[in-house]
Amino acid sequence: MILEIERMTSSVFSTYKDIAIKMHAIEQSEVQDQPIDSSEASAMSTFNRLLPDGENTKDHFLYSIRAHTTKSIAGYIWIHHQETTIGMEAYLYDLLILDKYRRMGIGKKSLDHILESLKLAGFRRVVLHAFSRNQAAINLYRNLGFRESSIYMAKNLK
Repeated sequence: MILEIERMTSSVFSTYKDIAIKMHAIEQSEVQDQPIDSSEASAMSTFNRLLPDGENTKDHFLYSIRAHTTKSIAGYIWIHHQETTIGMEAYLYDLLILDKYRRMGIGKKSLDHILESLKLAGFRRVVLHAFSRNQAAINLYRNLGFRESSIYMAKNLK
């Protein structure tokens, strides 16, 4: 499948924000064993803090992934650029492929494209987070050469 990766428009951003908050809240709720409404409030707060100017927030780059044949949106990418002690680093906040487009290689193709673009732009490293229960994403990242650099652990006491 041929893909088009383009900067996110305001209208697409609005749709993405709603989907991303819901998806993050579900993951957070399951992993942290907390009510979904509290997870949604937390996800919304984090999203608004990280992207105060929406798709125009400085050093944050949001893309939509379109299936070339249908022009339908198949997913979204959110990357943050920052200068670190080792050089330019990108943080992949989100690679969200819509359900009906999963298991078609779209995530891999999109990430391959983004990684190559970052490499050509002189970036030294890409960092990301994956929820432990999202084995499909973890396997994709491992297959693309990502390795665990730390492990975040939690224990519920109630």
